[in-house]
Amino acid sequence: MPHTTVRRGRLVRAALLGTAATTAAAFAVALPSPSVNAAPLPAEFSGSAHADLIDLPADLLDAAAARVPVGHSATAVDSAAASGNVTAAAANVDADLIGIPVTLDDISVTAPPSASDAGTLLPLDLPVLASLGVISGEVEADYVSATECPTAIGGERLLGRSTTSVAGLGLLDGVANIGAVQATTTTKLVDADGDGASDVVSETSTTVGDIRLLANVAGGITVRVSDAVVTRATSDGSTGTAGLVNSNLTAQVLVAGVPIATVPAGTGMVNVPINLGVASVTLRIGLANFADASDGATGEGSLDAVLRIHLNATLLGNTLANLDLAVGPAHVEATAPEGGIECDVVAPADTVITAPADGSTTGDATPTITGTGEPGSTVTLTIDDQDPVQVVVDEDGNWRHTPATALADGEHTVTADGDADGAGVDDTVTFTIDSTTPPVDTDGDGLTDDEEAIYGTDPTNPDTDGDGIDDGDEVTGAGNEYDGRPTDPLEADTDGDGLEDGEENTHGTDPNNADTDGGGVNDGDEVANGTDPLDPADDQPVVTPADTVITAPTDGATVTDPTPTITGTGEPGSTVTLTVDDQEPVEVEVDQDGNWTHTPTTDLTDGEHTITVDGDANGTGEDDTVTFTVQVPTAPTDTDGDGVPDDEEQQNGTDPNNPDTDGDGLNDGAETSAGTDPTNPDTDGDGLKDGQEVFGPTACITPAGVAGSTDPLKPDTDGDGLTDGQEVNGVDVQQVYYTNRGKPRKAKTIGLVRTNPCNKDTDGDKLTDFQEVTGIKIGQKIVRSKANGGKYKIKVRMTDPTRKDTDGDGLTDYQEVTGKKNKRFKSRKTDPTQADTDWGGGRDGKEIKQKHDPSRHG
Repeated sequence: MPHTTVRRGRLVRAALLGTAATTAAAFAVALPSPSVNAAPLPAEFSGSAHADLIDLPADLLDAAAARVPVGHSATAVDSAAASGNVTAAAANVDADLIGIPVTLDDISVTAPPSASDAGTLLPLDLPVLASLGVISGEVEADYVSATECPTAIGGERLLGRSTTSVAGLGLLDGVANIGAVQATTTTKLVDADGDGASDVVSETSTTVGDIRLLANVAGGITVRVSDAVVTRATSDGSTGTAGLVNSNLTAQVLVAGVPIATVPAGTGMVNVPINLGVASVTLRIGLANFADASDGATGEGSLDAVLRIHLNATLLGNTLANLDLAVGPAHVEATAPEGGIECDVVAPADTVITAPADGSTTGDATPTITGTGEPGSTVTLTIDDQDPVQVVVDEDGNWRHTPATALADGEHTVTADGDADGAGVDDTVTFTIDSTTPPVDTDGDGLTDDEEAIYGTDPTNPDTDGDGIDDGDEVTGAGNEYDGRPTDPLEADTDGDGLEDGEENTHGTDPNNADTDGGGVNDGDEVANGTDPLDPADDQPVVTPADTVITAPTDGATVTDPTPTITGTGEPGSTVTLTVDDQEPVEVEVDQDGNWTHTPTTDLTDGEHTITVDGDANGTGEDDTVTFTVQVPTAPTDTDGDGVPDDEEQQNGTDPNNPDTDGDGLNDGAETSAGTDPTNPDTDGDGLKDGQEVFGPTACITPAGVAGSTDPLKPDTDGDGLTDGQEVNGVDVQQVYYTNRGKPRKAKTIGLVRTNPCNKDTDGDKLTDFQEVTGIKIGQKIVRSKANGGKYKIKVRMTDPTRKDTDGDGLTDYQEVTGKKNKRFKSRKTDPTQADTDWGGGRDGKEIKQKHDPSRHG
């Protein structure tokens, strides 16, 4: 049923005007036309919201996939579906987009009936992933039926919501580490203001944790998004819109913790200059580039990504990274029926008899019976035992009936039954007719006191509304000199045009029509302007010039800009005169949108200032005044240009005249950002200067072959037991080893070895650098010939951490100290510093190939 707002008091009075002996049936009060009605339920509407968390680059995968979206959130509503009208789902991957064999795991619910669920989703096993945090989802769906909307909370009626999150993700070895990412998709109905309709709204909201790129190179690159990125599609049935909700988003880029650039939302892909020392880096970033595809009543749009990153990095001609990463792709869509959706269904109006009053007495044998009901419905009236009469309720909710034959003196009963609610008899009134009692007209206005009670007028005041026309003449129309139609005795200005009904007679205008000549200006304004309200040719709309207002700076504000931009509003096309303090006035033009702006050409001094403005359109002199304060902050002095003010340097104990106080290759500002000690060249005491560590020693190569840097806050970056300084500067290993067999043997010493501080196993032999240079206890008994010394036990042996096979016998050091290759003979261990452990004449590796035991002679 259409929603109608009924102002019952006023409309009842309008229906009661007049009697059977007058032209009251022709009376009507002009009211505004109703607005477009909302679509009653059941109504067809739809919406969807879709968001992926992280799109893995296809070129890093061993598959022909377009992309692999890790984490997926989606909600959808379709009121026309036979069942499952609302769906909400959270998944570990977007099943529609994957192109590789992975195990899909999701949590999903449908409604009706309403439901919710939550849990942890299966991880993904992909070679490109160095690490993957927990993936979790939470979903809910709420749909009652095709004829009932969900309950409104704060003006919103939730249909579906899905939240999917991943605790973090690492790609390859330090190429990209992505912080926690969470996406929430929502479909809902949102109650519009004042029109009784609900719009269809679909939203996505994605938050992105810090993204670290090339973490092992010169402190790495960090990309940080300022806030959650929210997209929204809305449809009110007439117009669909879509876009970013928070368009003032930014992405900040930091190198080694120091901010170097800020990228605004919606500006396409932006080049960001990067300096990572010896590495050559190209970085392009795009933030929240939204594409609006709205059409007609459908709002629709999408983000290719919340954050898009193109990274290319090389070192000495070798590729460190070639990455195209998309975080947070999203799509929203919403379609509503014309007028929106009528969720708050208005119950049919009650059928009520308003006159005669129950228990009243009247001398009128044909009294007018009036009442209210559901607009457009039919009321069945029965007087005593007479035949029922059908009466139509008008569009304002009023009905009336006058008996065709006189009623006899005595008591009578009227019943009313409205067909809108089908509830049988709705109201009953009993009244008495006494024709022997002459009607009383106390105030002599032509209406009996009984009639005045019916109309709500004052029986002691002939002109209740004070418009110069007696109540009786208003009811009968005798007081309307224009066309004799009734006017409202309770409203001095029946048509609301600014002229009272009595004044309308003076000017010859229609008291029931605010614009008698139809020229577009109401009668009251024409009279006020001196134009003829009966001649449409001279109708000129009255336009009051817009006020001249200063909008910025605000009164009492403090600004830091010595030439603050002064803005305001005024009459479009006019001129405003601006005065700052006692300076010469300046004339400023108001644009066609009613805005003006002015920036002082000379600096204002620190202190209080006053602005006055006078708009020429209204000629009222000074229109607005604002007093504000200018306080320009004093820029801190940074004598040595290291990014740290001199006063801070004095507090920190650094030299304000030397950008690198401790001479470690990092300026004091960079050290503060990196957390190192600007007064100590070797913060972690590992034997390497902080600058040397941040910009990467040449020996620092990750296990994946990527050039990196050591941690200036961690003495042992790779955790192998050797400090970074020991590894880079070298450790002297005084271990003798023999590469020949038999006698005479030629002894060699391992000597100074420099290992990789970013890889705990430099030579890849499965022994850590620390184990090799400090020695490994073997404890294996060896049997040689008696001539060569007989039995002996191998004790502790140091090996060369830069060579997998120290003694060159065909077995790696790890294979010798563990016996892994000698399984045929109980995995007996051999000596990694003796090419021929048992002195039998054959190298250990060759003996194993020949199925001999290299730890036993003979």
